[in-house]
Amino acid sequence: MINVPNTIPHKVLSFVRRNERDKVFAVFNFSNTPQTVTFDETLYHGRYTRLFSKEPVELLGSAQLILEPWAYRVFVK
Repeated sequence: MINVPNTIPHKVLSFVRRNERDKVFAVFNFSNTPQTVTFDETLYHGRYTRLFSKEPVELLGSAQLILEPWAYRVFVK
């Protein structure tokens, strides 16, 4: 697990896990309020699929996520 620094680390956990073939980028809001978060590194950049909705997503340097209270997002490739 590799930490992906974000703008509100005291409320949001973000990390990447990967091997030679696969990559997962996960973001968790551990607070009871909505959070808008951006990320400080390029480790998460790429084209993913949202784990549960199967929606394609491209995450670039300007990526910003809005997470509802206690929400999370998992992106896979």
